[in-house]
Amino acid sequence: MAVENDTASRYPACLERPDLGGRVRVRAPKTVAEYRTRYIWLRKRTARFQRTNVEATTVADVAERLFRTASTLRPSSYRQYRAAIQQELRDLWDAKKISLAEAERIAASMILSRDPDAPSPYAPMRGRLRTSAGRAKSIAQHKAAALSRLAAARKSAAGRNLADHLRFGPKLGLRNSEWLDAELEGTNLKVRCGKFSIHNGRGVAEYRTLLAQGLDASEMAGLAEFLKRLRSEMQAANGRGDLVLRRQGYLLRAIRGAAKAPRVTLRTGRHQFTANMRSMGYSREEIAAALGHASADTSDDHYGKTNRGWKGLRRWIGLPAELTLRVRPGANTASKVRHSEPLTRAEWVASKLPAPGM
Repeated sequence: MAVENDTASRYPACLERPDLGGRVRVRAPKTVAEYRTRYIWLRKRTARFQRTNVEATTVADVAERLFRTASTLRPSSYRQYRAAIQQELRDLWDAKKISLAEAERIAASMILSRDPDAPSPYAPMRGRLRTSAGRAKSIAQHKAAALSRLAAARKSAAGRNLADHLRFGPKLGLRNSEWLDAELEGTNLKVRCGKFSIHNGRGVAEYRTLLAQGLDASEMAGLAEFLKRLRSEMQAANGRGDLVLRRQGYLLRAIRGAAKAPRVTLRTGRHQFTANMRSMGYSREEIAAALGHASADTSDDHYGKTNRGWKGLRRWIGLPAELTLRVRPGANTASKVRHSEPLTRAEWVASKLPAPGM
């Protein structure tokens, strides 16, 4: 998550990320903590590869190792790992433990470049790609049902929660943490967008509403019970919603092998939800609004694809018109318009819409 800041930065240009308007983007504390944790993992992995002690492994060693393995990583994974190393450089700069020349050298060493006629610096991608998590971005309908039955058979609160998470995730697409605060009002599910703030511009709105008219009475009753149980479990855990979700994750890892779905995670349901919406012909703006994205390009780049959608579905949810109108076309579409590049029909429609208002 990034917050835009117009004030001068305390870091050199090589460690900053200015946007096109010149404003410095500042990472949120939670994001900084996650990058620091990831850097520790990268450093340990580099030490194992070099067969040296972790204490003897420098940030330059980690950056060099990342650059050498770029062809085995997805572009998004490479960017995440590079951001983690840049955060370490920022920490060293704050502690006055690195010179400007050394920071610039290491930062520059991680920038992938190529000649105009050369292949992508990420190619060739041979064999199985290494990613940050190896998560499955789709799950077959029968496997989701099988996992849900296995979880329910555990006859524990975590088992019941996981069974419902697997049941409703592909139908409603909430982020894991968003389930903890969601409220059901009749057939409308009110969700607090997990990534929204008044600064970052990434969430479509503070709250979004999913109109779940397509769910039958038994499903609505099951959803209401699921949300009630989650709140009760979170209260029992002293407000630690992360513990409630962690228990579900532990249980899922214990049972997913039995359903022959070894890479499925709690987040897989959100990807499958996107694929299902695509296969049913929802517009890019409707999909973005349902996911809580401010940009219609986000789901195109990172979420489930049309050919992974479940068969035989009907349009099971609706979105308020005022919510979909807040979705902006996205940087990719705007770039195509500026450069007069061919647009898909959905992108062309989005490019004609008025600018969203918050």
